Amino acid sequence: MTSDVHPLVNETTPTRRRWFRFSVRSLLVVTTLVACALGWIAKERSQSNFEHQIGKKLEVQRFYDAAIQAKYRKV
Repeated sequence: MTSDVHPLVNETTPTRRRWFRFSVRSLLVVTTLVACALGWIAKERSQSNFEHQIGKKLEVQRFYDAAIQAKYRKV
């Protein structure tokens, strides 16, 4: 009784692509960095919106300042 055993992987079979492996620690670090970046962006947008609202209120009150006009001028 002879058995013809063919290996699943031989020299002609291309190797399977392996997925990247991430540790929980690296996932935590990446998540923290992304959260910090998005938090900073949200803070900057909120501050910009607040300053823009103040500029609009001052404009309605006919307060003129060249720095405000240059900063909020629409291009």
